[in-house]
Amino acid sequence: MTHKTILFADDDPDLLRLLVAKCKSISPNIEVVYARNAMTALTTTNVLRPDMVCIDVNMPRGNGMAVCEMIANHAELKDIPIVVLTGKEDSEIKERCRQISAHHVAKSGAIWPTLEKLIKSNLLQNEKPVVKKTLAPPNAPSESPQTGVEAAEEDLSVEEFLNALDMRSEMESGFEPPSTEPRKPSVLIIDDDPAWGGLLRRRFESKGVQVYHSLEGLNGFREAIQQDLMAIILDYEMQDVQGDYVLGRLKDNPITREIPVIVVTGHVNNALKRKVLNLGAAAFLNKPCSWDRLWSEMQLRTEVCV
Repeated sequence: MTHKTILFADDDPDLLRLLVAKCKSISPNIEVVYARNAMTALTTTNVLRPDMVCIDVNMPRGNGMAVCEMIANHAELKDIPIVVLTGKEDSEIKERCRQISAHHVAKSGAIWPTLEKLIKSNLLQNEKPVVKKTLAPPNAPSESPQTGVEAAEEDLSVEEFLNALDMRSEMESGFEPPSTEPRKPSVLIIDDDPAWGGLLRRRFESKGVQVYHSLEGLNGFREAIQQDLMAIILDYEMQDVQGDYVLGRLKDNPITREIPVIVVTGHVNNALKRKVLNLGAAAFLNKPCSWDRLWSEMQLRTEVCV
């Protein structure tokens, strides 16, 4: 079977890494490329002519849905299967997908099982299932050695190497015995002030709460995806990005959408307060705020009852 190429276009690096690794695991005949903005997705599709395109609706430098419509209406690209990824239930997007015969996949816990079915049905219909090798009996004859290119050691790119590590960690995690100890509640502090973060860490740990602290907004977003959190405390003004950008990413991502976010800032500004609450923040507090006030908000917004 000839190799098939899938283009994933999404500005969420963590979701991209997950999809790339998962996709490579289902068949050695699948090659994966990716784009992190709409214009790159369109250019890559036009040049590479992939066998399937999966595009997020909300992307930098353009709208993913518009890119899908351009592909569907292009004389030489219109036969490429298109999968539209979206984190929101939107009847308009679903109707636009129907008009161009694109598949609509919600960003939820079922995103990979749904994508896997689409990939297999569109690209791997004629591929024989992979037969898992079993250990041969002690006296069984060994298989003939590989020769030529098959025996050569493969040169992995940095991305392939990192993806291989991700898959290995997933496999190894399946052999870990389940912990009998109850998991501690945990909170993530996203704030570029190490002194403030250190103070909160000591306070939370005295209550039996595990603390993660990120000094940068984007790193905080990635940390939020990786950890099992009961709440996030988010500073509004940081050196790399503003808090409203991080808050928007957190609320757009299905993994972090339901985590309560308490925004803390030194600005006393009612317009700013309305803005972050409309974006989905659970609470808005002004610095310096007392520990009792913050802890009260935590108890109100989460199940912590220490």
